[in-house]
Amino acid sequence: MAEKGSGFPATVVLGLPDTRPNTSGSLTVEGGLLRFESSKQGIRAIPLSSIQEVLLSQQDKQMGGTPTKLGKAAAPYGGGRVVSLFAHKKYDEVSLVYRDEGGGIHGVLFEVPEGQGVKIRDALVNNGARATPQENNGSEHAKSEVRDASVQPVAADQKSGSTLPADGNWNLQVEELDSSGVNLDPAFRVAIYEELLAGLEKTNKFEHVYRSGDRQAETKDNLLILKMSVREFEAGSETKRAVTTVAGATKIKVQYQIQTRDGRVVKDGLADAKVRFFGNNMKATHKLANKVADVIKNSKLAEPAASAPQVASK
Repeated sequence: MAEKGSGFPATVVLGLPDTRPNTSGSLTVEGGLLRFESSKQGIRAIPLSSIQEVLLSQQDKQMGGTPTKLGKAAAPYGGGRVVSLFAHKKYDEVSLVYRDEGGGIHGVLFEVPEGQGVKIRDALVNNGARATPQENNGSEHAKSEVRDASVQPVAADQKSGSTLPADGNWNLQVEELDSSGVNLDPAFRVAIYEELLAGLEKTNKFEHVYRSGDRQAETKDNLLILKMSVREFEAGSETKRAVTTVAGATKIKVQYQIQTRDGRVVKDGLADAKVRFFGNNMKATHKLANKVADVIKNSKLAEPAASAPQVASK
């Protein structure tokens, strides 16, 4: 654990309230709080007692930005591949899941120097945060798939005659991502959830978008529930993509379903995203969330389906 008054260098990738993505600063664990301090945005704190999960993973990241890419392009006889090997660095990713005062689930993703993730997790757990046993899912070669998907598209003749509020009068609650049976990188799980919430709020399609567990949602009559289940995931490698240009793609596919409170299906479908060439692996989460949000934005939600296999809650 870092000494009192010092901290672990860290970057907020996403999810920390009132903090811009990719803000650099330091993490300290003291006084029952996880504190993130940035010279530009001040101090943010999360009570340790609210933390439900502390999960670790690792990503590689291209260093140097555009000049490095130009250098690779200019290097003759495959020299660009050598540059790529030296222009990438591994980082630990610390994924936190916590509940706010209203019961809503939040995910926060920090990027820290390689080897620091375990120290941060130990500091959190030793001071009261919860951590669940974690499978090894950091391999860039990891690929998993759920072959017997439990949700199928709803046929047109399965529509019911039930009357629902007009499109635009709904509230939406977004359940946690279900990755049962898929070896999903925890950083992807957190990022997809937070990116999806942000994307749905921007659509202005719903009166309010609630997080999973938010007690305010229980008081809303016109409530729809969005559930998502991961069907396929292949962890990629930014380094491998840069070196080979044909391998190391990051791929993810999810099945989503919007239900009424009593389980009637309003909308369901599949969405996927890939990062094939240049770019950080986490771009796949942004692409995926935007796809799902765009489909929902352009969907009519006034008529539910009578019945369909349902996505299980996490």
